[in-house]
Amino acid sequence: MIKIVFLKDQGYIPQIQWGDGAVEKLTIRQPIIAHYMDQTTIPMKYGFASQVTHEEWQAEMEWMHAGYQFTIKDRWIAEENRVVLHRQLKGLASQSYSAGGGLQLQLQGSLLDTSGGKWRFCSPATHYSEAGTLDSFTEVKVFMEDRLTYPVIVGYQQENEHSIALGRVKLPETSSAPRRTAAKESKYLQETEVGSLGYAVAEGREVILQAFWPYHEGDQSVALDSKRSPVSAFYPLEGESFEMELAYDFRIGDGDTFADAVYSTFKSYAELNTPKPVKLPFTLEQSIDFRNVSLRSSYRELANGGAGFFFHFDPRHGYLSEPSGFGTSFNNIPHESYTRILEYGFTGRQINTAYTLAKSDGGEWIGRGRRVTQFFVDRLSTPTGFLYSLFDIEKDEPFASFGQADAPKLHYISHGNIPGNYLRTMVEPAYDLLLNYQLYASLGMRETSWWDTTLSFANFLLKHQNKDGSWYRAYEPDGTPLKNAEGFGNDEFSSKSASSIPILYLIAIGKACGEDGQRYFDAARQAGDYVLSTYVSKDHYLGGTLDNPNVIDKEAGQYTMAALYGLYKLTGDDRYLQGAVRAGKIFVTWNYIWNAPHLPGTDLARVQFQTVGMGGINSIWGGGVVDIYSLFHIEELDLLGAEIGEDFFCSMAEWIAIGTQQMLSHPGDLMGFVDLGMQPEGFGICNQGIDEGMIAKGDIWGTLGWIYSAGIYGLGKYLENRSIHKSV
Repeated sequence: MIKIVFLKDQGYIPQIQWGDGAVEKLTIRQPIIAHYMDQTTIPMKYGFASQVTHEEWQAEMEWMHAGYQFTIKDRWIAEENRVVLHRQLKGLASQSYSAGGGLQLQLQGSLLDTSGGKWRFCSPATHYSEAGTLDSFTEVKVFMEDRLTYPVIVGYQQENEHSIALGRVKLPETSSAPRRTAAKESKYLQETEVGSLGYAVAEGREVILQAFWPYHEGDQSVALDSKRSPVSAFYPLEGESFEMELAYDFRIGDGDTFADAVYSTFKSYAELNTPKPVKLPFTLEQSIDFRNVSLRSSYRELANGGAGFFFHFDPRHGYLSEPSGFGTSFNNIPHESYTRILEYGFTGRQINTAYTLAKSDGGEWIGRGRRVTQFFVDRLSTPTGFLYSLFDIEKDEPFASFGQADAPKLHYISHGNIPGNYLRTMVEPAYDLLLNYQLYASLGMRETSWWDTTLSFANFLLKHQNKDGSWYRAYEPDGTPLKNAEGFGNDEFSSKSASSIPILYLIAIGKACGEDGQRYFDAARQAGDYVLSTYVSKDHYLGGTLDNPNVIDKEAGQYTMAALYGLYKLTGDDRYLQGAVRAGKIFVTWNYIWNAPHLPGTDLARVQFQTVGMGGINSIWGGGVVDIYSLFHIEELDLLGAEIGEDFFCSMAEWIAIGTQQMLSHPGDLMGFVDLGMQPEGFGICNQGIDEGMIAKGDIWGTLGWIYSAGIYGLGKYLENRSIHKSV
């Protein structure tokens, strides 16, 4: 049973206890640390503390600074597995206040661990640390709360399987813009309820969980610039009295794995503050109909006999416009080249969209879909099975995703000087080609060249699969892997991090081959075993996206979950089911379960954008930039939840399905876009590199082709499966 006591040491300090061991005490040595714009810092203990009941204490402190009398009244309440802090702050201004002053409060709780054991830390959708002894954690990691899919920091002791967490209980609801001048200050005044949470390690043995209000991002921040200058916001002290209520809790938990500890903590906050997704003015089925409208309008036929969907545009300016600028890892994308490119994998899936329209609309879209697909087979496939996934219509030729001199540089930033393609951007068109082959065969049209091309790529995979079951992230046309270099992975671990990507495709091709399919199933199983032992066992998923390829990201987790669930359904092997569950527990934490506040007057504020169900992208931007691409595998998340009786998985799939339809133009509101079914590609939840023109809080930016594959194909699979289950 958790309890709280107050120690007297030149004032009063609370200590949270949940056992007799040294690592079962968390001491709040300085419950109040006041920072000011004038660079003054005042650490304080309580001047008064009294026990109200066995579980509750009341503590107070008063002090003077900058012409204000400050009073803090704190209630500490012990519950079964947590201690809740309710804080009331009052600032009473006197006539002698100093103009331009500002206040920032800091709260710290520390735990001493001299065991030499390993720890891991998580700030959901932003930071998933590797395991290490405490002396390996040398940076202060503190993150704005609106960058997190729930404002909490979790620490996990690997040997004893215990976790501690510090989370926000009363969630921030309002924020104004930072007050910065042309000098581009990194410390500034801001009226905001948004704080920050994080951790530090002192002297290699003391874990410090900490919260700031307003926010402070410690050793570094991505908010301002690529130098990662730290930021600090201070609440204005301008001669007016004010009050503020804050509430946090310290939680004690356990878990057999890091994924278990992070997931159970994350889920417990969803139970505390019930997620409130947006209420849509249309059904999810109607959202697909709307998307199909603009998808159809993006179709064009080419003089060279080809055809494609030109879905890289700014929805505010129309089908022939350039997509609005975006950046990856502080690299600006030269978006002017997008208007002449056909893209078949990663951020644009030509064959997939041809498949969805032929399937849903039939009629002329069967012929158009054939034209799109045949063009890919004729112009982007090779005799070795290697596939190109980019075509330049001006030069009338395919080009490599990287390493090709003078080729357009797209969303994933070209690396090296050896031309080739990524594993993912070959698997996606090959899988889409198989789907289209099967659809047309069901209509009595057997396109043998389509089958030959997708089967040839499947054999390319078998030929180049490593003995351990893995694949490398990128290949030259002759099958030579590119590895251990920028863009391709820093070492063998990261260079093979996309090994889950081909698994579902190999299962599908194996089934399509009938009696001859076993070798594809075997390759899928070998890959699954590698993924289980290498990535799932470490709860470490990176390299899912290709624009920031060597960082931890959402898509690596979700693709691993989906692949292992597919293997479980194929084989019945419980190892794959448990691996899928474990990966799913990390994946869900990339998706918001609370609604972060917006700045008045921004694009997102004008539509009352709700962040519940939106997914953060990677560990560079965190949840500060969100997209709709969790949709790709919510079918598997929902099926997995039903399989194991985990309702939270199913709820998360529904929140994702709903939340990702926001700002979709529909008959009642075109959202400032030029047609039905258009939507931004991304949404800025907090500032990212704003001094270098990157993304401001409240921003939107223009579309990529994934919008259609995710919103039609991904969502459609989920809805179709849900409909089947309801009818059974």
